[in-house]
Amino acid sequence: MRRLSGLAATGLVLACPVWVWWVVGQQDANGDDLDYCIRPPELASGLEPVLGVSAFLVAVVCAGVLVVASWLAWFD
Repeated sequence: MRRLSGLAATGLVLACPVWVWWVVGQQDANGDDLDYCIRPPELASGLEPVLGVSAFLVAVVCAGVLVVASWLAWFD
């Protein structure tokens, strides 16, 4: 069961940034001479909500697994 807890924790850590990115949205600065070290990825218009909702669902499921693991004392 520790492996499931580890996978849930990893899934939560990976899903939360994607979920927050979707909720906050793109924050563009005004200006033509912006210098980027790494440009943000260009996504199709329908892909962004799909990734955001999927990441939200993964985060909720992983958090649920971790709560149940805590109740069942899998971490001891």
